[in-house]
Amino acid sequence: MPDPIDLRAAMNAISDVVQNRPRPLREFDQIYMKTGDMVMQSEFVANWANGKRLAFIGDGDAISVCVAYLQERKIIDYGPSRITVFDFDERIVIAVKRFADKERLEHLDAVLYNCLDSFPPSNTFDCFYTNPPWGASNDGESVNVFAQRGMEAIGFEGQGIIVIADDEELDWPKNVLASVQRFALGQGFFCLSDDAAPAPLSPR
Repeated sequence: MPDPIDLRAAMNAISDVVQNRPRPLREFDQIYMKTGDMVMQSEFVANWANGKRLAFIGDGDAISVCVAYLQERKIIDYGPSRITVFDFDERIVIAVKRFADKERLEHLDAVLYNCLDSFPPSNTFDCFYTNPPWGASNDGESVNVFAQRGMEAIGFEGQGIIVIADDEELDWPKNVLASVQRFALGQGFFCLSDDAAPAPLSPR
């Protein structure tokens, strides 16, 4: 279990990242996390992917940048050995590269990529993270596309985190979760948790 982090230092660092993040575009289903949630998510992801090569399949939230920056600022002493963001939004790719260059985050990079295309076969990662469009209007098919690309990124061997909407008062989040679970099982993966706590996918 890692030691508790300095929350003030972490919040200040995440604020730097938020200032670099491009404005969310609602037509692309870009709904960003708030700063406090980003601190918690970034620390969790850094610990989960410690020492591993981590692919972000889309990253409007800039969790990738937060993880790398928290490492560089010595706020945490663990995290991925390599982080690459694959995103179709050129603004996000440019923002990641700009911040990485400014802060000398040598293990952070970004690539322009559309999930409608197969994942580039030359890239190999140990784990993936994705916070895709929530799939309310398509029964989770959009989530499954992002999950598929993440699985391709790790060669169907490893773990992934898929962020899915959760609201007890609505039916569609339950339908999306069921759809993603069925898809993951069909690809040889299983979900370690379906509650509010983050939990990775793992191969069976």
